[in-house]
Amino acid sequence: MALSMIRINRLLLLLVILCRSSPIAIVVLAAQQQQQQQQQDEDDASSSSSSCPQQHHQQEDGTCVNPSAPICGDLARCSTTKPFYQRGGTAQAYKPNAPLKNTVCDNDNDSSSRYKAATWPYGRSNQRTPPAPNVTVHLKLYDCRRSTSTSATTTNSRSWSKPKETKDDCCCTPIDIDIIDTSNTRNNDIQLEVWQAQPNGRYSSLTKGKDEGICRATLLPPSSSNTTTQYSFTTVAPGSTGILGGLGPHGWDMGPYGPPVMHVLVSSSSKYHPLLVHIPMTLTRSSLQSRHFLGPDWRGPAHVTPSKLKTEQQSFSMDDWIVVDDNQIDMTVTLYLTAVSSEEQQQQQSTDDTVLEQALCPSSWYGSPTSFFLEPIAVCAPSLLDFFPM
Repeated sequence: MALSMIRINRLLLLLVILCRSSPIAIVVLAAQQQQQQQQQDEDDASSSSSSCPQQHHQQEDGTCVNPSAPICGDLARCSTTKPFYQRGGTAQAYKPNAPLKNTVCDNDNDSSSRYKAATWPYGRSNQRTPPAPNVTVHLKLYDCRRSTSTSATTTNSRSWSKPKETKDDCCCTPIDIDIIDTSNTRNNDIQLEVWQAQPNGRYSSLTKGKDEGICRATLLPPSSSNTTTQYSFTTVAPGSTGILGGLGPHGWDMGPYGPPVMHVLVSSSSKYHPLLVHIPMTLTRSSLQSRHFLGPDWRGPAHVTPSKLKTEQQSFSMDDWIVVDDNQIDMTVTLYLTAVSSEEQQQQQSTDDTVLEQALCPSSWYGSPTSFFLEPIAVCAPSLLDFFPM
């Protein structure tokens, strides 16, 4: 039995040698070796692309991105002629002088007992358990200003030269931490204010001295050790407001409802134009994943706000939405601030009113639908609160 197995192995070895010596077998073996080499090269390339250099971030498609590299593109982000409210939402429920803190809305007050969020205009949830999700938000600031590049076509001495072409571009770069005052005072050159509806869909009172600091905050500036230039704060997911904008009597509201949002107002004494954005917070309650609002927004602010901007024209971008656990979301948002030119700075110094108040109250008289649905009542028409407490 052992001798027969040895003979079989010898015959198989002889067949392999004969097959390899034939021209067809040689071609087949060469093709197999070439395919194996290509597969090895692809594996090496994918392994090298999976690791990015230091200070770079790897995107989902494997691309390495330098966070410090400028973002250049559409001039809309550098435009100073567009209306203030075209860049994002409404300031109707804005209340100035919010407390200085990094917690916008606590999850342990009575307003969190119900989580009323809408995913379409004709109804909203009314959940007591589970409570509204906890949210941690990181805000990155970018400096956006125009840059001019000159290009010319090189020609020989005998041919005529084409005139130089100048091209305007808008480039946004991360704001260096050194230009931000870290003394934790209200005299910072850059100030961020955040407010939102409570989880039950109501805004806190606009009356001075009442409900101070409930779901409203002036953010503390980043510490000097924070090299990412991020403003960070914690809050809970806001509820949806209805046709009364979350300011109805005794918290009463009715449909149609709109998507839940967080409002961010960025102001600066001289370097940047005021910026107002609303960050959408529509989510699937079971998975906490971000989702789109189904259907149009029929509320008043949506009717008087200009048409939706393109992605490259928006003044913010949602960079990350990470579900940490069954009741915690981490978000990273980039805000694009438009720099003030030297000519604009001189004009600002010659005016009596503050730049922020001019941006918030552009209407010559308060009472039109545009002013009522967009401009803050507490700033532009505070006398109304004496007759209609909100």
